[in-house]
Amino acid sequence: MQGSDNYPRPCLFAEGSELLEKGRSHPRQPPTEDLMTTRRIVVTVIASFCFGAIFSSCSTGPITSVPPRPAPDWNVSLLDNTIGAIADLAGLQRIPVRGYGLVIGLPGTGSRECPEQIRDIIQGGFRGRTRPDGSALYADVDARALIGKLSTAVVVVEGWIPPAAAAGDRIDLNISALPNTQTTSLADGELLVCELATEVVSMAGAPIRRSPMVVAAYPELAPVFVNPFTKADSAKRPVSLRSARIIGGGRVLRTRPLNLVLRVPSGSYPIVRQIARRINFRFPSLSSELPTAQAERANTVKLIIPREYHNRQRHFLMLVLQTYLSSDPAYIATQSRQLIAELSNPKSQADRITAALESVGKSTLPDLRRAYESSDPRVAFYAARTAALLDDLEALSLLGRIAADDSSPYQLLATSVLSELPHPYRANQFLRPLLDSRNSLVRIRAYEGLARNADPSVLQVRFDRPAEFALDLVLSKGQPLIYVQTTKEPRIVLIGQQTRCRIPVFYLSRDKLLTISSTAHPAQHSNADAEPPEQLSLLRRTPTGDIGGILQSSPDLVSLIKTLGSDVEPDYKGVRHGLGMNYSKVVAALYGLWQNKDIPAGFVLQQSPAARALVERPTAWAAQRPETSSP
Repeated sequence: MQGSDNYPRPCLFAEGSELLEKGRSHPRQPPTEDLMTTRRIVVTVIASFCFGAIFSSCSTGPITSVPPRPAPDWNVSLLDNTIGAIADLAGLQRIPVRGYGLVIGLPGTGSRECPEQIRDIIQGGFRGRTRPDGSALYADVDARALIGKLSTAVVVVEGWIPPAAAAGDRIDLNISALPNTQTTSLADGELLVCELATEVVSMAGAPIRRSPMVVAAYPELAPVFVNPFTKADSAKRPVSLRSARIIGGGRVLRTRPLNLVLRVPSGSYPIVRQIARRINFRFPSLSSELPTAQAERANTVKLIIPREYHNRQRHFLMLVLQTYLSSDPAYIATQSRQLIAELSNPKSQADRITAALESVGKSTLPDLRRAYESSDPRVAFYAARTAALLDDLEALSLLGRIAADDSSPYQLLATSVLSELPHPYRANQFLRPLLDSRNSLVRIRAYEGLARNADPSVLQVRFDRPAEFALDLVLSKGQPLIYVQTTKEPRIVLIGQQTRCRIPVFYLSRDKLLTISSTAHPAQHSNADAEPPEQLSLLRRTPTGDIGGILQSSPDLVSLIKTLGSDVEPDYKGVRHGLGMNYSKVVAALYGLWQNKDIPAGFVLQQSPAARALVERPTAWAAQRPETSSP
């Protein structure tokens, strides 16, 4: 890749998931007084099963010695009396969903092939769809007629429903042309409405009428996002053109249930009721809402995520698992001090420790304040993070200093904490200065927090005509940076001062259908003695080679992006404002101009969840911290 090597390289369609750590039982911690009943039940049940296992092994053969389990590297027994020590969360696995859909609007690159049973599934996805006014949306659409055109292609649509997903949540989808068909490219297409479920077709090939779990491309058609970063010619890369992404194109239809399941096989009503009481005491719901925890059966507690944690579901679940069953103040105080001391052990699991401290509540703040003044950067950061989540203003100041310190291995983690705090008006004052950081990823994390908090430093650019994507302009004194989102919502972000293309400019798209070149514009020039103003000339051709539009644009990036992406239809005065390019083509154009060094800015593609979690690790971050510089 040309340009600055200090930026994360573009990598599309990378999948990843963050795993939530669960507590483990270590039965050597002395029980407190209010846990005696719980412990007696658990010990009795476990003992009976142990004796059963011994007698069973005696009857079938000699007993062999079991090698001892290695001792943990830290005092895990501090979490013995937490909910996660005796119960597991059910529903944390991602659910794969699948369906079949139809991509329309292709420039003759589709195919007519489609098995009859798949055609019936596609037709079934049209049934019952209505417009906002209640009228039928696809009542007169015949799937057979649509499939019979080369401008359409049958595709496999796949996605994953994340843990704790709520009804209405948006998810990204991957699509691919049906195997063994003549479809050559999905570029420029749009996906029609379709349904996704856990199973679609039986082993015999017959459609399975499962209740849909996700609906895609509804109520509006969803644009196809083809990887814009491959370098090979179109004719040499048919596989990549036959696969694409629908960014935020799926809508979850039902909220996924979350349950705590007791590890005691026969269950225990006293234990599940005690768990429910502790959760409801620590995480109360509003009077108009259902309780956060409900003891449903002898071994199951149903969880409902409180409103204040709707954007932090995983954080809430971690807190629940590390919540102590005991409410004895003396016991809690002792455990808290020991947990804070354990932070100095570099092998301890800081996320579980801090979750347990946060679940205790504000009573831990005096000890946390002493801890975040520690000379050990690990202890100081994790203590300050926990205190900040408990509304400690002094901890916010410390996190702000860590986030601004380019030499700190916790810089990126501190920025992420500031961007995710539940009280945005307190965090924004520390996030704004980070927009000027030399570190590109720190600037992006700060933008994400400020955008989520609707801070005035993030301006949403209005298009003259509708576009397939959003454009944000972020006020910053730092070097210009282009940030491209590839999940949840198509969005281009320009961070920094107003950026202009370097003149002269010449760009020809990979498919030879878009040309951007610099030219003087005498029509706007009134002084004969001065040089005419520089303009960009944008020429778009149709797949048949005809000229589809010619427009002029200022060399600044905002004007260029608006001209590329605005709808091609003229306004009420008959004036055309855009070329109607889709998101992938606009991103490809920006990337090509950046590669040619025509744009004096950095270029960063949104990271996958797995890559984001990896790069935020303090050890990895200390070894390699990308910095912002012009290519």
